[in-house]
Amino acid sequence: MAYTMNDLLYGVGGSPTSIIGGVVAKLSFRQDVQSKGGLQDIADGILELSRDYRFQGLERTGPVQTLTPGQISYPTSFFQNTADQVINYDNVDLVPSFYINYQTPGYAPGNSNYQAGSGLEWKSIDSLELMFNLNPGTPAYWTRYQGQVYLAPPPAGPNTAYMRYQIEHPFSQPVALTDSFLLPNEWREIAEYCGALRFANKVRMLDFATQYHNILYGDPNKTNDVGLVKSRITQIQGDSTSNTAMRSIRVRVHRY
Repeated sequence: MAYTMNDLLYGVGGSPTSIIGGVVAKLSFRQDVQSKGGLQDIADGILELSRDYRFQGLERTGPVQTLTPGQISYPTSFFQNTADQVINYDNVDLVPSFYINYQTPGYAPGNSNYQAGSGLEWKSIDSLELMFNLNPGTPAYWTRYQGQVYLAPPPAGPNTAYMRYQIEHPFSQPVALTDSFLLPNEWREIAEYCGALRFANKVRMLDFATQYHNILYGDPNKTNDVGLVKSRITQIQGDSTSNTAMRSIRVRVHRY
């Protein structure tokens, strides 16, 4: 089921006149949650989650772009699809992978169009500065700094590259009740608590704020309480843990 911000504010299928759950219910059914910026509080919580965790609904595979020999920096938007670009704003939250093709095509049996390449490794801008003046070659490292993607060493030839990236969760300005919730459905409850926590802090409902902070991030007085956020796993994490390779077991009998 696809949720909207209305579902997170008033409960799934709810409305201002029929509140059945959501952030408003978590705030003792206050009637002023929407008028005092509750939608933006929910959106801010979702933006924080989408900055820190991978969600397939926000991930994109960018276009294959040709690098300019000797050029070390490119706008982040250069590696984005046109529909994802925002003017004068870097809306890429995460970059799970960055792939570069070698300049000279390789050949595999039965496939004359095979293009060899490798993944670029991330390093900090401080580390890459030492490599910007190296002899041109095939870039092996990348970083992102102030809206620019930097590569090192400088490309010697017209290599091609593409980025798989996660965009910032999109919202209308101002946030609307009809805006879609693009995180997995099982993260809806977490998003509601994030919105309720922000609103409670804003209006000085400190008992609610403390309670919801502990629900989300764990009670500091309980050693094993990690909270909803850390206990929730993404679909990618679930696949990686449930699809591990099986290993056969050989029984060895020692004879004495």
